[in-house]
Amino acid sequence: MASAMVGFAGPAASAESEPVVTESVAELSESAPLAPRPLGPFFTVNLDNAKTIAIRAGSRADGAVAVQWDATAGGGDNDKMIWEEESTVPGDLTRLKPLHTYSADGNPHNDMCLAVEGASMAAGARIVQARCTYDGINNDVWWQEQAHVYGMQFRNQRSGLCIAVKGASDANGAQIIQYTCNGTLNSVWRGGLT
Repeated sequence: MASAMVGFAGPAASAESEPVVTESVAELSESAPLAPRPLGPFFTVNLDNAKTIAIRAGSRADGAVAVQWDATAGGGDNDKMIWEEESTVPGDLTRLKPLHTYSADGNPHNDMCLAVEGASMAAGARIVQARCTYDGINNDVWWQEQAHVYGMQFRNQRSGLCIAVKGASDANGAQIIQYTCNGTLNSVWRGGLT
């Protein structure tokens, strides 16, 4: 059984101070895990060319390829993402979920996530949408790392490689891949509403 610690609030505790109850680390680890926290939807915009990550042709298929495309303000939702923060490390671990496949039933296992194709460890492997797994392989879990004053890199938890635009291309339809995390702008992203 975990114990709670009681302290007194304020810089100089006195007999009239209000008690503050804090949980011990043991108690926090015994509590039920928090549900993932969805944020957005956002365009996931590349700092190099202001294009956004999209799922090719709005496909809903498992394995559909992620590409870059001009943002479609008001158009289809295949270029908007829900950024789902993991409750274990808030603000750091994220699943990127294409809005057009996001399940309104509240069950995160029914969603698609951006994942490394085949759970590959290789630089240049394609990023695809795949059923979110929550299985410990973590090829669909990304660390958010500040890489620029206006953006971040998404580092894959399994491979350690980052989401990037293949060949630093400016073309619509260019593949989104995983590549060495080097801070170049073709691998730096920001969330945007338009």
